[in-house]
Amino acid sequence: MTSETPASGKGAARRAAKTAPGTSTQRRAPSKWDVEARQIIRAEMQRRDVSYKVLVQRMGHLGEEVTERNLISRINRGTFTFGFALQVLRALGVTKLTVSELEKS
Repeated sequence: MTSETPASGKGAARRAAKTAPGTSTQRRAPSKWDVEARQIIRAEMQRRDVSYKVLVQRMGHLGEEVTERNLISRINRGTFTFGFALQVLRALGVTKLTVSELEKS
């Protein structure tokens, strides 16, 4: 009979397969870029008076099925892909976007 350590065996292989290379299961603190991305999307939502519920419907029309809860979580975290940001901005009807300079820290 062999004993397996928790980091070896079939369970470890399954866990490793679920985690993409270069990522971990722990959440990292949002960077200044994540914060700015979140602020831009929220500002565009507010500017157009679009709620999360309406945004979910609009994204559905673009073929992106997402729940309201998932959308809120993704935007609040601010850690999403640029592709996701483009989908959201397109669903909001944004055609031009001005990105201002960040404060130097």
